[in-house]
Amino acid sequence: LLGQALTILLSNGIKTFLVAVFMLLLIYHQMTRHLLTIGRFARQFDLLEPPPPLVLDRAPREDELRSTVMALNHMHARLKDSMRKLAVSDERFRSAFEQMAVGIAHVSPEGRFLRNNQKLCDIVGYTRAELLARSFQEITHPDDLDADLAQARRVLTDQIQTYSMEKRCFRSDGRIVWVNVTVSLVRKADGKADYFIAVVEDIDARRRAESRSRRSETLLAEAQRMAHLGSFEWDAASGELQWSEELY
Repeated sequence: LLGQALTILLSNGIKTFLVAVFMLLLIYHQMTRHLLTIGRFARQFDLLEPPPPLVLDRAPREDELRSTVMALNHMHARLKDSMRKLAVSDERFRSAFEQMAVGIAHVSPEGRFLRNNQKLCDIVGYTRAELLARSFQEITHPDDLDADLAQARRVLTDQIQTYSMEKRCFRSDGRIVWVNVTVSLVRKADGKADYFIAVVEDIDARRRAESRSRRSETLLAEAQRMAHLGSFEWDAASGELQWSEELY
């Protein structure tokens, strides 16, 4: 009869209740084991004990205090001297940057002007603020822009260290000016690109003189052809003669 009663009770849900109680006891047992393990570890390394207070075994002597003060004064003097030298170096750099006979600009990897000297402003006819609001792409002639960008990409990918090219730039008044630009890249400590340094030389007068010279030669050749006149050049050192086509 007792067995039948237990079977009836278990079949009425008490079995499920007992299983749940057993699982809770098992979980409690596992947690207790982990807590005991953590406690042993803490006691082993004295993690439960507060650190002892810092106590000097004796008061510092006067000579030790004097030596410490002298050392601090020496460090302060060296720091002031370093700051003074840094300020002098920075002033020399800014002075050289501004007094260069060529234009100098710091340009971001994307092409924005970050810094420029007065000579560059004079070459392109923009104020500093106007240049800082622009990119070199905006003031470069379209016919020269692709070659300029291609060279800049080669520098960014470390294929070359620097490049130079002659190109045309638009001045603020719309006039075209010829420049020779030499570009190199400054990198950060991690090797990433920081900014370009561009040295810009005004070669507009030379390029225009060369253009006038070529034009004069072309006109002279055309005049000789129309007048059926010829000319020759004689190199006295080598004895070489060069004749124009009209003499044949």
